[in-house]
Amino acid sequence: MRVVVFGANGYLGRHLVLAASRRGDDVLATDNHPRSRDAWPNYLPLDVTDAGSWDQLDTAVDAIFFFAGLSGPLASCERPQEFVAVNESGLLGLLNRLRRAGSRARVVFPSSRLVYRGQTGVRLTEESPKECRSVYAATKLVAETYLQIYRHLYGLSYTVCRICVPYGNLIDLEYSFGTMGFFLRQAAAGKDVPLYGDGRQRRTFSHIEDVCRQVLAASAHPEADGRVFNVGGGDHLSLLEAALRVASRFRVGVTSVPWPDADARIESGDTMFDSSALESLIGFGCVHNIEEWLSDLPLGSAA
Repeated sequence: MRVVVFGANGYLGRHLVLAASRRGDDVLATDNHPRSRDAWPNYLPLDVTDAGSWDQLDTAVDAIFFFAGLSGPLASCERPQEFVAVNESGLLGLLNRLRRAGSRARVVFPSSRLVYRGQTGVRLTEESPKECRSVYAATKLVAETYLQIYRHLYGLSYTVCRICVPYGNLIDLEYSFGTMGFFLRQAAAGKDVPLYGDGRQRRTFSHIEDVCRQVLAASAHPEADGRVFNVGGGDHLSLLEAALRVASRFRVGVTSVPWPDADARIESGDTMFDSSALESLIGFGCVHNIEEWLSDLPLGSAA
């Protein structure tokens, strides 16, 4: 396949470039930075908020992974215009470029667990009730709607992949991502892992290699066109269980700290994924688990 990966200097984008290249795809990596973080030779600097940049993009490709975007629920409420400009207007720039070019490229878009209303002890399906508690979450749900509109009006192709909590790093020893990355950095530095409240909120944790394999498979499957999927069955753990596993590996403790008021207000509660729809379609699920991954981590590493 010929593919384009936007956000190629970010956590998800870097790993998608690597996974697609290993699969044998012809990959164009792109980001708004002047150079590729990983020195990929086929790299295009492109600012998705600059309307004049879109003519640079070759649309004669099979799939475009639009993994450019800003993340951070609380930050999005403090800088809403910036998040809307990148996460929403950036996607619209791409869709209009594809529309004008008559491109048949499949747009693959990463959505978030944060579009869901949390439900205690329930594994959420793609049809579960939605509730956005941050501008970031709202930009994801609005972006999904833009994709539906452009498919209906102009016949554009898309697949939405909702991702819960990815972890792991196949590229360097610098960091993992998000929740697990924060736990690891504290523990690897010999500090107790801080945890807001009692940590009872449950999440689906999925290794980044599993996430990439499933996203790539969905991008090429004809029956995934125009559909939304939960990605990454993974491990269904409470934040406390995840923190205790990391702490045990690095021989530190777990410390409960009070919730900051703003963080408590945007907390979604349990968001565990039922990813059976995608797994049934592509024929496989996750192969990694947190226990084995942690046991292979060298002490002192935060990868």
